[in-house]
Amino acid sequence: RVKRLVRLGRYEPGAVSVRECEDVYLDTASRVLLQHGYACRLRTVGGRNLVTVKGLGEARGGEHRRFESEASADGALGPNPRSWPQWEGREIVLSLAGEEALHPLFTVRQTRHVRTLRDGERVVAEMSIDEGCVDISGHQYPFCTLEIEQMEGGGAEDLQSLVTHLSTTWGLQPEPMSKFEIGLAQLDGAQSPTREEGRVSDTERTR
Repeated sequence: RVKRLVRLGRYEPGAVSVRECEDVYLDTASRVLLQHGYACRLRTVGGRNLVTVKGLGEARGGEHRRFESEASADGALGPNPRSWPQWEGREIVLSLAGEEALHPLFTVRQTRHVRTLRDGERVVAEMSIDEGCVDISGHQYPFCTLEIEQMEGGGAEDLQSLVTHLSTTWGLQPEPMSKFEIGLAQLDGAQSPTREEGRVSDTERTR
């Protein structure tokens, strides 16, 4: 139903763009990036290769704030940061990892249904309905999430309005964990809550 909507409160969704993504999350054996509050991701989407370094940030209700820096490469990207494009994210990883090698933690594969959200002439946000799975050594943990990312034309008031509308009109619940944190919880064998009294399990998360 959300994929087909023509209005979202006072916001008008644009045309749907479907993107297939594969994300490989990396860290050292001692998880030094995580210890310093970072996550590192290699993404393949639409023939593009991207490497992203993210701060874990903080979540308040449905709103997530975090540092994020990204670079693209012409060819395939591997786990050795010295082979990545030179940009601030590479320097962060090298400074923290030192001589420790990076290894894959888990892979996230997802199909993203992406639409821009407009308020008149303002493009305030990008909405994505993501369906996929966390793959850990061949074991797959499915998820379905709705994400809204603020764009230059939007502000905090727009995000709060959208969160309120999705919560009150659509009955969706804010998800405090990022996909990286969800994958990490699965990797570490965290127990998923059972569905009861309107709660959703880790494999049916919404945000």
